[in-house]
Amino acid sequence: MPEAINYIEPDVCEFIRRSIDEAGGNEVFFIGSCGEGRKVSSALVMARGDDSSVPAIAQSAAVGDVVIHNHPDGPLTPSGADIGIASMLGSRGVGFLIVDNKAADVYAVVEPFTKEALKPLDEGRITAALDAGGELSRALDGYEVRPGQIEMALDVARAFNGGKVAALEAGTGVGKSMAYLVPALLWALANKERVVISTNTINLQEQLINKDIPLLARAFGCEFKAVLVKGRGNYLCLRKLDSAMSEGDFLLEDSEKANIAAIDGWAGKTREGSLSDLSFVPGDELWEKLRSESDTCLRLKCKRYAHCFFFRARREAASADLLVVNHHILLADIALRSAEGGSSDTGILPGYARLIIDEGHNLEDGATSYFGSRVSRLGLLKMLGRLHHKRERDRGLLPFIAHALKGGRGAGRTRAEAWQALINGRILTEKEAAAARVNEAFDALYSFADGQGKGAGGEIKLRLKPGIKKAAGWDYVEDAFGRLNLDIAKLTRSLNSLRREFEAEEAITDKLESAMMEIKSVGERLDNAALAIETLLKGGEDGLVRWIEAPARKAGRVITLCGSPLNVATEIKERVYDRLATVIITSATLTVKRGFGFLNKRIGLDLIPKDRLVTGTLPSPFDYARQVIIGIPTDIPEPGAREFGSALSGLVKEALIISRGRAFVLFTSFKMLNDVYKELEPSLALQGIRGMKQGESPRHRLLHEFKAERSAALFGTDSFWEGVDVMGDALSNVIITKLPFSVPDDPVIEARQEEIEAAGGNPFMEYIVPQAVIRFRQGFGRLIRSKTDRGCIMVFDRRVVEKNYGREFLGSLPEGHIVKGAQAEVFKQVREFFEPGHEPKIQKAAGKGKAKVLK
Repeated sequence: MPEAINYIEPDVCEFIRRSIDEAGGNEVFFIGSCGEGRKVSSALVMARGDDSSVPAIAQSAAVGDVVIHNHPDGPLTPSGADIGIASMLGSRGVGFLIVDNKAADVYAVVEPFTKEALKPLDEGRITAALDAGGELSRALDGYEVRPGQIEMALDVARAFNGGKVAALEAGTGVGKSMAYLVPALLWALANKERVVISTNTINLQEQLINKDIPLLARAFGCEFKAVLVKGRGNYLCLRKLDSAMSEGDFLLEDSEKANIAAIDGWAGKTREGSLSDLSFVPGDELWEKLRSESDTCLRLKCKRYAHCFFFRARREAASADLLVVNHHILLADIALRSAEGGSSDTGILPGYARLIIDEGHNLEDGATSYFGSRVSRLGLLKMLGRLHHKRERDRGLLPFIAHALKGGRGAGRTRAEAWQALINGRILTEKEAAAARVNEAFDALYSFADGQGKGAGGEIKLRLKPGIKKAAGWDYVEDAFGRLNLDIAKLTRSLNSLRREFEAEEAITDKLESAMMEIKSVGERLDNAALAIETLLKGGEDGLVRWIEAPARKAGRVITLCGSPLNVATEIKERVYDRLATVIITSATLTVKRGFGFLNKRIGLDLIPKDRLVTGTLPSPFDYARQVIIGIPTDIPEPGAREFGSALSGLVKEALIISRGRAFVLFTSFKMLNDVYKELEPSLALQGIRGMKQGESPRHRLLHEFKAERSAALFGTDSFWEGVDVMGDALSNVIITKLPFSVPDDPVIEARQEEIEAAGGNPFMEYIVPQAVIRFRQGFGRLIRSKTDRGCIMVFDRRVVEKNYGREFLGSLPEGHIVKGAQAEVFKQVREFFEPGHEPKIQKAAGKGKAKVLK
């Protein structure tokens, strides 16, 4: 009998063996993907032994895949049923292997097929699809041919055909989503190779899944599958729900019991089982107790596996042609694959070689955040609280286990009593000691950071530079965290000891087995937190930026120890560009002054061979000179001046009255937003303008109300600078209150500036300004979303025209109608712009103090 490693890579054999063990040695079906030499290089569990599952497995398999299953008893010789399945699969180009329970031996019923040579995309076919008379024009009334869209689609096709990395900036109105979806779909269908599309915002994901991809399906009239992949924590765990329903007295607060009953009713009706499908929003603490988690999952050993919402979604993804994900899921998948050597059985996503990253200007920030680490007081206390906490009465995993052991069920009475004594004595004592150490250590950390001084508004963001260990009080911080880590180690050893004893007891109940998996998860998370603490406190030249942060007005209760990589360029290059055949990075804002230099350096594009990188800019088709007026008053205080705040309120009010609301007012800080909003909201109401503020409702609800109101002014920061699409005259005015420079005392920003300066560069011009320019362009892009949109951009930061770096901002905007000068004259021309039938007249400046119009 041939050895399995002749057909299956060793790490995949180990995964198969482990999965069969988890299923108690019963029959398990897998789908494998082949790498070089027709050997299975990755595998995914599809079902436990169940004849009715076979058709679904066959449907999910693509040409070149391999279906693998084990024979629990007896020889590997195929049965009659095996021959029938193999015949069906073989006719579709799918191999069929039988392995023993150790995945040591194999019987090849149908040899794995060699994948056909890749079929290049036909550029003429793509052009025809997007051109007049093509599929899209026949499927969409009022379809408008966009030359920039066709050009971009051809750039994407060439990158797919040539195995390139392409950075493509597509201005608003180009239609970039359809420009990459058409070649992506045609590639997936022609080559049976899925394409992953990653976005930064939920809005774009919903547009792709609910609008663009259905249009594509109507246009081409062919069958294909597109799946929106959500993070695991979005899905309900049915096993946890069962435990909560039966043992709520130990696992739930009294206030959570009404919601748990509603969730139980919903679980019996929903097909998706994700949080977004739930008609109400449960509290965060309740959902944390119910959500699916990788480290608490029993996988094939779980009695609810066949109905598991998460694994059902994963099987759906495995058979998809197009996968839509967010940047966080993409980065999590990339990190897992890197850690596990690229094997897809450990990845969040099924295997893929072609990737499209939309909203790619966020890639560096996303990677910086994801590849960092954070340990907080509240996070540690929450972990310990899963073991035990006391409000009205004892709750948590430990009281639940102690109660379940009463009567000695599952073990002799003597053994059960010994376990109860261990839990109620040593383990609970160690848990309480660890909780006390958490408070002691983080109190010491807060006192130290507070003694070093606070930032604006009383917030703490203290960077832990190499010399910090010499500061007074740091020794006490290190000692306090050292004691905490010792107590965590003591507690996790006891938890592991308890778990091992339970696992050795054959009569352990399913209920206790589930609780033991939760105990294991808590122990591993505590160990990981202790390791992160050690890494974050030790310092060193390891490319990690470390800092302490605490918001104002929390008296040290909320304090976090943080770390993020100084640079992510090399990591992105090695984990993404080197591993994948094609990567497309696109956005409306990738360039600064129409150049890709800043982006290339920040996300590692300058590290790949020049002949593999393609860059391109597709300008917007909009006539900005006719559709937009940009007003920049210059006789106003600079943002750093004391009187700027009061002056800003008057400027915003005047601009809102001119446009009758219908405006976004964009800020760079919540404090200034709140101050201006508080001052203006009553007077705006008297003008018939409804003031709306970010944070008073969820973003999607605010946007819905804003569009319906027709005379509203939405005051926002951060997330409202980008990813928000309001078409038509509901949005006719975007007010940029201040140039969006990064917060100067942000530890990562500060460290990156120091690195540039040490290399002899100018950190302000090379890093701070380009970052702000991209964000400025995003804010500008909120206004004009169609050829019929019309409105004004008001910039209340005179530095954009008076400082040398101001040309970087204005030079990165489309050519347009810019009015700058005395505020009275600027507002006069903006007012005229809104008059019916007005056409802007480009005229020369007429002297100091007068408005200047630039074209």
